[in-house]
Amino acid sequence: NEPVIYSVSEEDQKEIEDKLIFFLYIVQLFSTLVWLEFDSCIETEMAYAIYNNSDNCIVSSNCLKYSFTKSTGNVDIFESNKSTINKIINSNEISAEKIDQQMNSTTLLDKDLSRINRAMYFFTMARGTRYVEFKIANYCSGFEALLSTSQSELSHQLAERMSVILYQQGEDRIDCYNSMKKIYNIRSKVVHGDTLSNSNTVSIFEHVVKCDQYARSILKRITMNDKMYKIFTISDQKEMDAFFLSCLLNNNKEN
Repeated sequence: NEPVIYSVSEEDQKEIEDKLIFFLYIVQLFSTLVWLEFDSCIETEMAYAIYNNSDNCIVSSNCLKYSFTKSTGNVDIFESNKSTINKIINSNEISAEKIDQQMNSTTLLDKDLSRINRAMYFFTMARGTRYVEFKIANYCSGFEALLSTSQSELSHQLAERMSVILYQQGEDRIDCYNSMKKIYNIRSKVVHGDTLSNSNTVSIFEHVVKCDQYARSILKRITMNDKMYKIFTISDQKEMDAFFLSCLLNNNKEN
């Protein structure tokens, strides 16, 4: 009773392997589309390409295996219908195309990769573990790849920039800033081998849910704004700093 995604087309036998890999990326893109809309854990497993001609039948297989979990580490069944799926695709298609992870580079330091590419890799790693503390660590690494321009006062820098992009002046921005500071404090404890108090252990689930929410929200915010998207896809730290300074001093008029 598991759902199957399939495609029928006329292809040359020599292209079957390349077409199969491309199809797997399309399926992965669909999973990203759904995740951008809400906290979800759609997995892609084995894919098969069946080539038929008058003489024989050739079957090829491949996979891009990601064992995603929801932000809290749970795995839930995704239930939907055609109408809802179409709405999700239509509302997030532009964002998903811009953060598509297809790339030939073997290093995240490749100059052709944008901040969005690098951040998305960390977000994917966060979604791929069921341990919430490592989810937070990877989400924070993604936030650093996306937002930071220096190592100075890093937690303040990330909290300030996240709140500026996602919210206008007011309580929402303050709440986001405070939440990001707490989230980064947990991240520091995780990567430096420290422990959490009992109260922090309970609240970690609240923070990891916010991490996932912030990741999805900021990706959509950036990719749906042409000016902002351009800034986040060029390697110019001075322009990035100038952008955030303008946002702070002009009450978000820049974005």
